Amino acid sequence: MEHTAENMARLLGNQATDEEAQKFAAFLIGKGWTLETGEDGQLEAYKDGQKMTEQEWVKLVGLCFN
Repeated sequence: MEHTAENMARLLGNQATDEEAQKFAAFLIGKGWTLETGEDGQLEAYKDGQKMTEQEWVKLVGLCFN
């Protein structure tokens, strides 16, 4: 699956670029997360069967982009 700004909007917001979406997707996958398509076509991140929490998201976005 291609990781785009459109299908990663839930994880990155609607101002993200395709480049940022691809970078964050690769970062998450490298950290052991899986990206699954939700009913609305948006990707959601899971690890060990658990959906990413807001706290995890804040930490991971910071690590990836700062």
